Amino acid sequence: MARAIVAALFVAAGIPLTASPGAAGPLSCGQVVTQSVTLTADVGPCANDAIVVGADNVTVDLNGRVVSGVVRKGRYGIWSKNHTGVVVTTGRVTGFDVGVVIEGGARNTVQQIDAYDNIGRFELSNFGGGILVLTSSDNVVQDSRAIHNGPLAGIEVAGVSLRNVIQRNDSSYNNVLAPLDRSEDKGINVQGLSKDLVPAFTTVQYNRVVGNGNSGIFIGGFVNDSRIMNNVVQGNGHTWRDEDQPGAGIEIGPRSFRNLVQSNVVYESGGDGFLIRTTVSISPPTLGNRIVGNAFLESDQFFGTSTWPAADITDGNRYCNSGGDVFMGNRFGTSTFVGSDCIH
Repeated sequence: MARAIVAALFVAAGIPLTASPGAAGPLSCGQVVTQSVTLTADVGPCANDAIVVGADNVTVDLNGRVVSGVVRKGRYGIWSKNHTGVVVTTGRVTGFDVGVVIEGGARNTVQQIDAYDNIGRFELSNFGGGILVLTSSDNVVQDSRAIHNGPLAGIEVAGVSLRNVIQRNDSSYNNVLAPLDRSEDKGINVQGLSKDLVPAFTTVQYNRVVGNGNSGIFIGGFVNDSRIMNNVVQGNGHTWRDEDQPGAGIEIGPRSFRNLVQSNVVYESGGDGFLIRTTVSISPPTLGNRIVGNAFLESDQFFGTSTWPAADITDGNRYCNSGGDVFMGNRFGTSTFVGSDCIH
């Protein structure tokens, strides 16, 4: 389910940092940094935003320190809005609605960040997660850990966001249970805000995705040209919700097209190992998803209901003549293909 994530007004408290680039210094909650900084002390607990990036080409080096929020009150741990060349690196962010937010701008990097226990306020927000790239292109999220965040995802790319790379991360145990209409609990989530505001050309590679409540890696409806490669995806989708089936290891939403899923190892999924959602009855665009050289094994591990029997591979595309999905060289035990004449 797409989430309309609307940023609040830029109201962070504090005085912009004026130290020279690369300077070391303490920061107060809500401080706007306009030049690079290396922390010498923890920041927080903060009741709102903690660190707000206020200029291009700023490096925020946490230097192994902790940036923390007041549980259920902190908003963003580190927030860059409409900036380019920002680097957020080397530390821990916890206790916020979202740990690190890259909103707008382009060509930013989040690396070596531990984002954990960032949990959105269920009654006040429609989001919650470890690291979020929102309507921003050409960013890299790498070598980071997103553990027990939610209720949306450990790592998320949303909105019109192009050519982002999510690589070598550990996004695991993001299994925060919220009210049913606000809880998604995905490991890595690539999703639009609407059918016209969707990411494209996202690369998700060499990640470890384990034990998330819903699908491990999710490519939302209408999302196109993603590359999901060389990930290890284990034990996701074991949380049951009445309105939905157990999550998959890797899931592609309806009317998503030209996505490549290659050389992933997916096992012990609560629902399907790999799932392409059933395409609705209206005419879709050309799909053309390619699923090549993966191992989908030991799926349908959610014990406690037979309402949603699952398989190692389930393809719900019934429009083969419109550019059906292609499966080649995959290892699997069980399969369900809605369009029986599609290329398998």
